[in-house]
Amino acid sequence: AGVPARRLWRAYRVPLGFCVTGALPLLVQVGGPDGFLTAADGGAVRAGGLLLRTSAAPLGVLLFAFTTPMSDLLPRLARAGVPAPVVDVALVTYRMSFLLLDSVRRIRQAQAARLG
Repeated sequence: AGVPARRLWRAYRVPLGFCVTGALPLLVQVGGPDGFLTAADGGAVRAGGLLLRTSAAPLGVLLFAFTTPMSDLLPRLARAGVPAPVVDVALVTYRMSFLLLDSVRRIRQAQAARLG
């Protein structure tokens, strides 16, 4: 898809962390006959399956977001039957996010210019 691997990895780390956190409890069982905390039977297979399924969704969304321009997506949403106010809110949110990022950049620049 032409997405740089480093850029994709930087965006993928956070959702992957949540996926790993959700899969870890499947590896152990609490209060079994062998002690308070033991390895669960088939826990590794279940945890691996859950990790693969849950990590595929954010990866797909990120690839879609990195490769599909909003100018292509929003008109298609309207043609697909998404109500116009919902599409308008998505467009305004998209535009405002860039204005917010620009404001943050300018504020940091001004702070650096004042040595603090």
